[in-house]
Amino acid sequence: MAGPLLLRWAAALGPLHSITPIVFPALRDLAQQTGETIGLAEYEPATRTARMASVVPGSKPIHYDLPTGSDVPLAAGAAGKAILAFLPDDTLSGLPLVTYTDRTPLHRTTIRKDLAQVRDRGWAVGDGERIPDGYGIAVPYFAQHTVAGSNTATVPRHRADEIDVDAVRTRPSAAALSITQLLSV
Repeated sequence: MAGPLLLRWAAALGPLHSITPIVFPALRDLAQQTGETIGLAEYEPATRTARMASVVPGSKPIHYDLPTGSDVPLAAGAAGKAILAFLPDDTLSGLPLVTYTDRTPLHRTTIRKDLAQVRDRGWAVGDGERIPDGYGIAVPYFAQHTVAGSNTATVPRHRADEIDVDAVRTRPSAAALSITQLLSV
């Protein structure tokens, strides 16, 4: 028998193709807490692609503006690598490796090593791999034990050396855990 929580989820999620309306308040809070731009990437298993479903701009004077609806490469940048690390191992083999910047990783062996580190620590870093002079910290979220996307704090590279990565990572990690709990029964 369906309980009241399941019925609320069905009512909220039924007509939606994105979780953005449900998690937007948490993203907004995260952007306010960190002062950095926060992006929510959603993974589409049928096409093995991800897209930036929602972006909340940072409040700091200089911040990145990620375009909502843009494709997120899985093998470059924090948002994509946070997702790719938790997909089947053969997924990387079928992905095209595209140069976005001079820091984009283009060797599958290097990317595999990076993905192993992401799995070990539970979060990804992108340092100018997709956005020139951008530094991202991304944490995956899951639905029913399957990676469903990631949330990312994007910082201008000139501030990356000044930030406490663990402190910045803690908030997106908490948000990812909340999203995972929301999406999992």
